[in-house]
Amino acid sequence: MASETDQRGKEPPEGFAVMREADLDPEQGRATHWLYRGAIGPRRFIRPGYSSREQACRGAWVVYRMALTVDERYQRQLKQRRLREVWRTRAWVDAPGVQDEYVIRLDTWDHMEAQLLAQIIEDAGSIRRAAIAIDLPRSTLGARVNRHCERGTWPDGD
Repeated sequence: MASETDQRGKEPPEGFAVMREADLDPEQGRATHWLYRGAIGPRRFIRPGYSSREQACRGAWVVYRMALTVDERYQRQLKQRRLREVWRTRAWVDAPGVQDEYVIRLDTWDHMEAQLLAQIIEDAGSIRRAAIAIDLPRSTLGARVNRHCERGTWPDGD
């Protein structure tokens, strides 16, 4: 069996057919021009205008390889998204102490925000879990905590 590179100019890839334009459209197609048509999954491809069968086969191989690369990239992205969702679910399960409601002392906005964030982080067990619990990027939550520490509004650990 020949390798893929040996067949690229001779035979079209699996799922593709190379033919003359006149074979596809006897009235308008030219007998001197070639085309390829094929399918990869739900996508369909057709491209006329090649001057030889070998050119049409090479064109079909290019489209075939590009489509497989796009499919692989899409599958990797789906897998990464699923892993992120699983991680988020596990982190949420690992932070059972986060409450639905919190009571804080009436004060300035900065002090109230700092009190609320401190309680959520303490109940969650980490900034990472707290960020997931309140649906906020971890870096943003960390920056808010740092800002409160710099301003002196972060509650003391009495």
